[in-house]
Amino acid sequence: MSDSKLPVDWNRILSLVVAAAWLGVVNEASGTQEAAKVLLFLVFPFVLIWRPDLLGRHSVREGWWQANQADSAGCVVRLVGWALLCVPALATLLGVLRG
Repeated sequence: MSDSKLPVDWNRILSLVVAAAWLGVVNEASGTQEAAKVLLFLVFPFVLIWRPDLLGRHSVREGWWQANQADSAGCVVRLVGWALLCVPALATLLGVLRG
């Protein structure tokens, strides 16, 4: 399926909101260079959140259980993407709030 036919879901919208907030906080607290580093880091979580089935499909071995695990593998990939996006973002926010 091409990217233009993919539905926009809450995972994509919310990940953009979290990333924009994180970039804004880092830019205000540490400057443009740190924000650029964060932007480079965001590429990997975005791939995991936006296209989990691409990586999830490759993580499932061939076998009779493939049909059952294909969906869950994509779900796990997306969950890892959210963890990579939110944990550092929350740590940055707490660091800024503490001063």
